[in-house]
Amino acid sequence: MSNSYNYPHIELLLYPYEFADLVEGGSSAVKEEILSTIVYLRVYEIFNNLVVQTQTKLSALGYYTGPIDGVFGPRTRQAVTNFQTAYGLVVDGTINHQVVYTLLVLMK
Repeated sequence: MSNSYNYPHIELLLYPYEFADLVEGGSSAVKEEILSTIVYLRVYEIFNNLVVQTQTKLSALGYYTGPIDGVFGPRTRQAVTNFQTAYGLVVDGTINHQVVYTLLVLMK
């Protein structure tokens, strides 16, 4: 099962015995490893969703011409840099709060 962006759901990454160990009070080392994996994957999913949304908005505004794939690669970084320059934002090539806010205002 996957969501609309084809990110794996957590249940696909855990074997039944690992999940049972986590839920039923298994070793703390196993719990810690599983929980850290879940946290990492959730942060990764949130970041990729942010990149997809940014790519989509930058594409609609004519700054990004690559695939909407959630990958923050050279094309996305250049599009963000061009957008920051055009709107007088701090130019660092990252999806920061200024970029997110400006895109939200422009895309209303």
